[in-house]
Amino acid sequence: MLYLFKRKPVLSLEKLALLSFQRYLTDHCWVVSNMYSGTEFEQVVKREEVLWLHIQELREHIFSHVSIYVQEDVVQMIISAVNEAAEDKRKQYTMNTEIGRYKTELYCIVTMVDLIVSPQIRRLELPNIPKVLRTHLISRLRSFTGLHFLEILLLGFGKDSRMVDSAEIVAPSNIIDALRSMSSLTHLILPTFCTNNLLACIARSQSKKTLRRLEINHSESVGDSGAVHITKFENLELLGITETNVGLATLAIAIFGLPKLKNLPMGDFLCDVLEFVEMEDTQVWRRGDPCPRLKIQEFCCSEIYHFHSTKQMTRVSNMCPYIREVSFFYDGEELCELNTLSLLPKLVQLKLNGGDVSKDPIREFFEMIGPRLERLELNHIENIDKQFIVQLSVWCPNLQYLSFSACSFLDYASLHRELFEYANSEGLDTIEQIELGNLLRDQENVAYQIEDMIQPFSNLVELNISSSCSRVILVFILLCCQKITRLNLGTYTDLTDDVMQQIISVNPLTRLEFLHVHSSKYLTKYSLDLILTSCTSLREIKGLPYWSCVGEDERNQLVLWIKKNNVDLSIPEIISADQSSFFNTRVELTESIRKFLSTQ
Repeated sequence: MLYLFKRKPVLSLEKLALLSFQRYLTDHCWVVSNMYSGTEFEQVVKREEVLWLHIQELREHIFSHVSIYVQEDVVQMIISAVNEAAEDKRKQYTMNTEIGRYKTELYCIVTMVDLIVSPQIRRLELPNIPKVLRTHLISRLRSFTGLHFLEILLLGFGKDSRMVDSAEIVAPSNIIDALRSMSSLTHLILPTFCTNNLLACIARSQSKKTLRRLEINHSESVGDSGAVHITKFENLELLGITETNVGLATLAIAIFGLPKLKNLPMGDFLCDVLEFVEMEDTQVWRRGDPCPRLKIQEFCCSEIYHFHSTKQMTRVSNMCPYIREVSFFYDGEELCELNTLSLLPKLVQLKLNGGDVSKDPIREFFEMIGPRLERLELNHIENIDKQFIVQLSVWCPNLQYLSFSACSFLDYASLHRELFEYANSEGLDTIEQIELGNLLRDQENVAYQIEDMIQPFSNLVELNISSSCSRVILVFILLCCQKITRLNLGTYTDLTDDVMQQIISVNPLTRLEFLHVHSSKYLTKYSLDLILTSCTSLREIKGLPYWSCVGEDERNQLVLWIKKNNVDLSIPEIISADQSSFFNTRVELTESIRKFLSTQ
């Protein structure tokens, strides 16, 4: 293969060292399980007294030789090593296994995850930790006193069914104690199961001064009594509080009471809160006082009614002048004039959903705000033509990200072919032939003028096309993207070997690092070799199993070549969903009995 010597090795010496450490630790888990798994009284006492000392000494030895820059990698290696040993142990369970010894050995292995239970750890993401280890770490949560980032995944908090309508759901005492012990939290994620008493606990802890980001989305147990505590987090910059039972009045107090709040992700309630503040005489804004302003930097459409009026968006521009990112549903000028978005002076990221280039003032809008935009997502935009793409290249010179999703494109080349065929058909009189000839000539002149006008997207680094798109449009766009590093092409792009060769012959995509072609009926190994040869910076290819003309043997050869030459190129495997529950698959009796009796 010609591209062999142009690529970097995937495994550095540091990575190899970490992998060696992981293999050592996995083997060490088995040593520990054999040493401390006895069930006799003396052996139980030894396990209770000595095992935690062994883990403590090993933990101190590991982290005394690890810099802060690779601490997260080491923590992940420890989790992977212990989980691998635990999974191997669980696979050894049979009908003849001695239950007591098996559970003790598994306990010893799982306990080795205590190697990461240390005040030195700065980041803990419980959802990413295997379930067999997660419960054990939650019981040790109080020892993670130095955490800066914490994401908790809990199974929920129960309450007495006899008082189901009156009792308030509260968090258990061990979680309360753990959060009280943490004095350096800057980012806390408590999805789904956050409660009022948890917020009250954090408001009384030292973390109320250090907390910068708080996410409690989808927590139905959070109400007005809990949300009022949020105003005590005086340095909070990000607040995720969607789909809770907090009323508009309390939301207004919380949002306007946080002087440093900048991010309100998925805050689809913003328009309703602003309207409530403007219409009601509240403590947030009393009539006669200057209009209050927020430092919010993002706007998201309501998930209930989606479309906003001109009056609403004008209010947003007045009370939130620092908005940089907007997701907006457009349904014609009658409901909201598109140019109202230009009143946001800081707007640099726009996700526009809906509209028709041929009849809506979309061209005028982008001519007005184009120079500001850095990211642009166009979804369900109709009748996009070459001229509009040219206009985007001229009006939006600072674009770094461009996406077309579920859009429709006009291909004048196909219309030109139809007119040409009609002109060459028999039965036309002289006047018709002359008129068709003039029309074809005018179309060719316009096409040449458009192609000459287009400017390269000089700052564009990421392009996404997930729309039905002809070869002509696809080539036209890609030839103008000389610096892209990420390219995502959807199922309906008409991509062939000829098109790929045409693109790479003019634009070799030498900076491309990530390529995702969702599927293709026409791309063959020729295109794959062409991509790997030309795109010398490529590090990941996704969707390759869905290239119909690239066989499994050819993919396997590529995988073997990558492993053999230690090439820095990833081809993620497609993980199929488990469909076994939908079929009448016969299960062996012994296997079903083993699963029934298993404690895991």
